[in-house]
This record gives sequence, structure tokens and C-alpha cells, in this order.
Amino acid sequence: MISAVQRAFTAPLASPGNFYERSLQKLKAAPYGDQRDAVGEKVLQELARQPGLAEIARAGQRWGLAQDDYALKQLLEMVSKGERDLRKLASSCTPLLAPFSVKRQQLEAFASDEQVGWLGRLGGQLCDATASENLKDTIWRDALWQPADSSPLQFVWLLSTPVKSTSLAEKNAMAEPIFEAMREHPRDRWVVEALEGWELPLDWPTLEKGLDCWSKGPDDLARKVTPELAFAVQQKQLSRLPVAQAVHAAVTTPEKKKVAWSMALGATQEQFLSRYVGYHYSTSLAEDQALFEAIRPALQTTASGQMLERWGLTSVPAMKQAVSHPQPADTWLFALGATSAADSVAQERQLAELDAPTARLASQLWPSLNPTQRHAVWQQALRHHTSNEDQARTVLLSALGAAGVHEAQSLPLVRAFWRDFESTSEQVEHVLRLHRIARGEGLQLVLDRLLARPIMSDRLRDDLTALRGQAAGWDQLKPLLERMKQEAREEDLIRHMARERDPGAGIKEGPDAVRVGGIRLPKRGTGGV
Repeated sequence: MISAVQRAFTAPLASPGNFYERSLQKLKAAPYGDQRDAVGEKVLQELARQPGLAEIARAGQRWGLAQDDYALKQLLEMVSKGERDLRKLASSCTPLLAPFSVKRQQLEAFASDEQVGWLGRLGGQLCDATASENLKDTIWRDALWQPADSSPLQFVWLLSTPVKSTSLAEKNAMAEPIFEAMREHPRDRWVVEALEGWELPLDWPTLEKGLDCWSKGPDDLARKVTPELAFAVQQKQLSRLPVAQAVHAAVTTPEKKKVAWSMALGATQEQFLSRYVGYHYSTSLAEDQALFEAIRPALQTTASGQMLERWGLTSVPAMKQAVSHPQPADTWLFALGATSAADSVAQERQLAELDAPTARLASQLWPSLNPTQRHAVWQQALRHHTSNEDQARTVLLSALGAAGVHEAQSLPLVRAFWRDFESTSEQVEHVLRLHRIARGEGLQLVLDRLLARPIMSDRLRDDLTALRGQAAGWDQLKPLLERMKQEAREEDLIRHMARERDPGAGIKEGPDAVRVGGIRLPKRGTGGV
């Protein structure tokens, strides 16, 4: 009598499609028990004779598919649809009740593959490192489904959730083969080299912090794996940016070191300087000076840094201005923002460098001024550096008046601001503008200069002379200036008439009279001009 197995394989082979269909029919027709197992063996033997399917058939025999008709049917269906990837076939067709040794052998078999061999080796080592059957099964399945272009970090990232409930000892046991696989893999090698360069431990806590860094870089990795307050590690991580490394060493508080390190990661030199110096706050002059020395080489490459060098500026506001305006469009606007009110040395250097009427007059006044006055004069000199000579005097005189002038300073200041005018009217207006700075000896100088004018009534001259010998004040001088204004109107009229007669007429002074053109004005009179 012919057995069921013999009957199942008496029909001739026609085509692969026919083979798969007939094999499925044979499996369905075979009774349960040893006879169905024998049919399964025959199906796998026939599968091995199909072109290009011998390796798949041998794998099916190793996986015990002859004893599991459901798994064998799944294999036949997948192969009939063109699937040839042994890893995918293994993940879908391995019998549910197969011992884990079968799955472990599958991973071992894949270890020799050129592209995914690391997955087979690493998957097997991770399975060996854990006692959890569920975790072993998860590792096996993920290793089979992981794409060929993945990396060890990507693979472990998939396992991060299932591994959470595992003990730290098992996690650390798993970390060792993971780091070895990363060291050998071209995409993850940099991670291991970076961790070793920073002298961080190659353990599971370190690995867990950097799991999502496979597509990023060292700066992102450093931000995630560096322990709190590990300043020596931070120094190593900043080696690619020397200016940040120097700043990190210069600042003294843990908060500032942490901020400097964090701001440097992923930044260019210009970005780091702008971020950190903008953040920095002063806690000691020594720290501020150390910070300036740290950023000095970088500042020297910019126009603003060169200005700081010339003017001797090292303060925090100066550094903030320099990094925020590396190429300032307006030098003197930059100087106003970078120079503190008390830094008279830098202010004097800036005035010496500025070629403008305001700067020259301010430099002339400088030795006579106190710090408050110097700041006021310097500020206006820079703000109005485009002014002409007359405007410069007006601006700086106003600044001194606002700052206040002591009697002891009056004489040199009046000398600096004094101007002689041909017209008495203009001279009086000029004197009135000096009232904010003329005190004591300065006011006496004003009287001397007024008395030296050639055209004046005897009575006014006598009154000014009388005032000259006293400790005069503006209250006594002001009425005399008003009288001088009245006389100036007549004088201006005579000058006008003389110049109409002779446009080139000037003043010619004689022993007892002054001539303006052809008109004679006596020096001494009865009180009128």
C-alpha cells in the first residue's frame, strides 16, 4: 500500500508557482503526527532543489520547520512572493515554540555577513548578557528587523525602553559589547573615541545619555553625557575652540563655567564671544581682567578690539561693546559706549586721537578739570566732533556750566575760552556766555580784557576800573555790561557809516583817539561815544 507521504510527492514538478501551491496542498492533506512531519521534510527537500533556494531550505531545516507546518506554510508563502532575505524569513517563520537556542543559532549564523554581521554578533552577545527571556526575544527580533544601514547606537536606541527594567549590573554587562561594536562601526566610532578622549566611563549610564546622538556630533554628545560640575571634562571638550577654553579657565564661579561651556558647544568663535561676553557680569576686577586676557587674541583681529588696545580699555562694558560691534561704523559712538565715566586716561587718549575742534579744545582744558568735568567735556567733544570752532566753544562751555566750575579753576578756563571781537556788541555777548565759568581771578581777567578795548566812555571805563579792584561778582558786572551794550549800538552805527564810506576800513588806534575809516572816535570823552 502507498503511504500518504509517497502519494503527496508522486505528481511531477511543473513550475515554482505550481510547486508552492502543491506543497501547501500536501501539507494540508497530510495527517497530524509523524506523517505530517515527514511531509514537511519532503517539502524542504523539494524546496532545496528549486533554483537559488537551497540555502533557504537548509535554514528551514535548522529552524525545525518540518515539525511546524504553520511556520513552514509561512516560509513557502513568503518565498513564493519573492522574499529571499534570511533575516526577515527567520523573524517571521521561526516556530513560536522553538527553543531560544534556535534563535541564538540564527544570530550566530548572520554574524559572518559582511553588511549585517555586527548585528548578529552584537545581538547574540546582548542575549547572553541578560537572563530575561522576554528581553532576549526582543533583542533577537530587533536584530533581525534592523536595516542594513543602521548602526549599533540606533539598534540599542530601540532597546532602551525594554532594557529599563533590567538591573544595572546586566545593563553594564550589555554596555561592554555595545561599545566594542561601536568602536568597530564607522558611523559610531567617533562616539567611543570622544568618550575616551574626555575620560568618561564606558558604562550603561553614559551610553543611555548619548543614545540619540548617532546623527549629531561631539558637541551634542558632550552636552548630554557630561556630569554636572565636571569642569576638567568640560575643558577637554572645549579644545576645538581655544578662546572658549581660555574663558572657561578664567571665570571663577561654577555657574559662569557651566554657562561658558554650554554656550561654546556648537558655536563658532564669534558666536561664543557674543553670547558669553553679553552674559558675563562682574564679580571681581581680577576675574574681569582674566576674562579680557582670555578673549584678547580674538579681539585683536577686529577693528573694535584694536581700538580697545589703543585706548587701554579692559572693562566689561568695553568688552561687551567690542564683541557686539566688531567693525563699528562710527568710531566715536563706539568710544562713548565702551568707555566708563571714570576712565579719564582712556578719554584723554581718545581726545588726542580725534582730529576735531571739540577734541582740541577739550585737550587744552583737560589739566584744569576734575573727573566729573572731564567726563562731561569728553562726552560732548565726541558727540559733537563735527562742529566748527565756534560751535565747539559753545558746546563745551555749556557742558562745563552743567558740571559746575570752582573758583580755583576759573582763570585757566576763561583764558582757554576767551576771544577778542572787533565789535563791542559781539564782545559783550561773548562775555555773557562766560558767566558760568568766570569766578574770582577768572572774572578779573574778563574785566582786564574789557578795559583793554579802545572804544569806551570815560564813565564806563572808570566804573569797570573800580570794579576791577574789588572781589567782584556777576551781580556787579551785569549792569555795566548792559551799559556797554547801549554804547555798542552807537559804535556799531558809526562803524556801519564808516564802512559805507570805505568798505575796507579798519580800526586804527592813536594815542588819544581811534579812527574807523575817516571817522575819529575819542578815547576819552564826556560819557558818550
